[in-house]
Amino acid sequence: MKLDDIRAGIKLRSVPAHLSKDRSAPLVGVDVAAAERDQDAHESYYLDLGMDRWLPYVIDLTFETTSIPLTMADANVLRRAYAHLHARSYYDDMSKPIGASLPPDLIAALTELGQQLGPEMKALGAETNGVFGKLSGRSAKDSPLYTARLDEALSAHFSAHPSAADDDNGKLMCLFDASLELMRLRDPASLLWMLINSQRVDEDLEVAARHPERWDQAVVLRRWWDGVSTDLEFRMFVVDGKPTGLTQSTSWCTHRASSAVVRRSRRDCAPTTRRRSCLASARRPSTRRSEVGSRAIWPCIRRRSAYSILQSGSPSS
Repeated sequence: MKLDDIRAGIKLRSVPAHLSKDRSAPLVGVDVAAAERDQDAHESYYLDLGMDRWLPYVIDLTFETTSIPLTMADANVLRRAYAHLHARSYYDDMSKPIGASLPPDLIAALTELGQQLGPEMKALGAETNGVFGKLSGRSAKDSPLYTARLDEALSAHFSAHPSAADDDNGKLMCLFDASLELMRLRDPASLLWMLINSQRVDEDLEVAARHPERWDQAVVLRRWWDGVSTDLEFRMFVVDGKPTGLTQSTSWCTHRASSAVVRRSRRDCAPTTRRRSCLASARRPSTRRSEVGSRAIWPCIRRRSAYSILQSGSPSS
């Protein structure tokens, strides 16, 4: 259709309302503004809980830790690499190009970042015993699901615990332990691989990028300790500065050691009625400011449950 035709009075064909998706008008409704305000407040609160904010209070009680500042340019490289590898599944957009290998420009940028991380990893004993790596906020606990190495580690755990193959609880325990084993990092390449294959990392960097005025992201390295196991990961709920509840992180399975601790605690603590009232108050919604020690779920799987992986086989890449 030419401009002269429009001037002559030719009309465009009407389109049914349910087929129209006009997003040109700004969203200025009260509900939209309230949602954006709540999201901004939540993200700001989340950024307030970065590891550098609370680590000084427990520095003498926890593992040796060091941080390498992450620039916004570095973060952009990590996000571009993640989008190249996982864009379709993450954004539910099949039109986005992806590939199993990274282009040369991203490889060069990641290599430069790895050269900054290498000396710090070595200083914490990465070459001999390994280190644990994460962002200021969350770790890349979901990344082991994207490697064929998980199959090998899982098979090794099944071989070491033959009875687990016939027990759903045992299978889950082997899966968690195998994933944890893959998070022991010995070189910059393995650390970068985890960062660019983690949806959790990409989400956290996206949130931080929306608040450039307070950018303070870092790659956090912690000395590995063999005593860490999945049954030692808990979540504490705090309301108005007071602990109100404690729960096992991996709620899908039973940990024998933790169960024994709980039984002893129940025997030694207050009367049953008081315990029940405390637990009930911890579960009730509260308008007061609440916080959770960590929002992480092990492993954090949005698209596939841990049980489905055990049934169909772990994904490989």
